[in-house]
Amino acid sequence: MKSLTVDSGSLTPVFNKNQTEYTLTVPYDAKNINISAIAENPNSIVTGAGVVNVAGTKAVEIKVVAPNGSTKTYKINIAIEDIEAILKDKVLVYYNNDIKVEDIFLKENGEDWVQSQTFTLTNNYIKTITYDIGVLVSENTFTSENFEYEVYKVNNGVKTKVGSGLVRDLTAGNNGTGHIIAGKGAGNALVLDKDSSATFEIVYRLKNLSEEQPDDMGKVFNAKLNITFDIIG
Repeated sequence: MKSLTVDSGSLTPVFNKNQTEYTLTVPYDAKNINISAIAENPNSIVTGAGVVNVAGTKAVEIKVVAPNGSTKTYKINIAIEDIEAILKDKVLVYYNNDIKVEDIFLKENGEDWVQSQTFTLTNNYIKTITYDIGVLVSENTFTSENFEYEVYKVNNGVKTKVGSGLVRDLTAGNNGTGHIIAGKGAGNALVLDKDSSATFEIVYRLKNLSEEQPDDMGKVFNAKLNITFDIIG
């Protein structure tokens, strides 16, 4: 084989006529790829090259049959770009700290107990994304109805509520993406254009009911922020 090229994606290792197996990593949204293969001997017959449908194709075999009948096969394994890994690298999340609540003491003046967590997302990817805001809970002993959370999107000092609920419903030991508290998974899609940022605040509020809260209604809530992404287009 004289040359082996593709019109999309990255072929590894670099082509060498003595190397017979390669991996082609294609963009996550690729539909078709065009593989071009040229034999060293113009009288050789090359089969297997051309347009390949990426969906459902795991490997492509290109055969070169020399005039004397000898055959050499080149195999190209097709891998889809790991978009989740790319977004984790391109979509930056800045936040101050994980939330940890222990031994809340309600104020005697009747005010609520409030603690907040702020964070900013910056989309450095080449396309617009959607995202869900979630929390991974390691411990939660609250069962009361007066401990709430609210999620706000902050723009030039103006807060817009995009999610809310009871802390008691954020159970510990959840797997995967955690509890979605704002975003498409919570019924309100959040969109972030390329080269733009969004700032959020999660407010945890224990409402003062002007009465003592029994110990068995909760003492500890410990969770960390978890953002998941998807791409538009």
